[in-house]
Amino acid sequence: MAETPHAIMIPFPFQGHITPSVNLAVKLASKGCAITFVYTEFIHKMLSKSHHSSSEFDLFADACESGLDIRYTTIFDGFPVEFDRFLHSKEYWETMLRDFPARVDEFVGKYNLVNVSFWTEPALVFSNSIAYHLDLLRENCHFPCKDNIEENINYIPGVSLMNTRDLMPYLKESSLDSLPQKIVMKTFDDQVKKADFILLNTVQELEETISALQQKQPT
Repeated sequence: MAETPHAIMIPFPFQGHITPSVNLAVKLASKGCAITFVYTEFIHKMLSKSHHSSSEFDLFADACESGLDIRYTTIFDGFPVEFDRFLHSKEYWETMLRDFPARVDEFVGKYNLVNVSFWTEPALVFSNSIAYHLDLLRENCHFPCKDNIEENINYIPGVSLMNTRDLMPYLKESSLDSLPQKIVMKTFDDQVKKADFILLNTVQELEETISALQQKQPT
């Protein structure tokens, strides 16, 4: 008898990542996968406080009542739940970037897993504004991008044309060495580019960019 596929899902601890991750978990479970969904203890506490208005809890509750195999647990992020992560965001994220990957490794154990990086936005954003092609931006003097220039960019694979004014803020010169830039760059270098697969939240028929990304990694 074939073993049931089992996915461990650990979303980035921001609401914009949690909601699509929950939707994906329910979708996978409806296809016969077992899911272990992992919140940080802090995010769990926040969602628990707003349970009456939390669509995530409603989705999980409905899924479990329907007989779907979704298991819910938490992981320690290195700080007590009382620690103000918003007031001390620099300290929090520097610690997360340095220490959290090891906590995940410890949580997962020694299983030989397929590593899937789930990107919660379309392929176009992933490809041209989040530094997947940072080397091309740097070669063409568009990283870091000077804030006062407007030049067309036509060299990103799968992207016909864009303008420097449309680049994400953390690719601008004024944001060099900012916390968002550090998060994105380290995430891409240490996690995304080492993943076995990239999963995008998009419609394949609408994005030519996907074909270009598949030349670098299975997407």
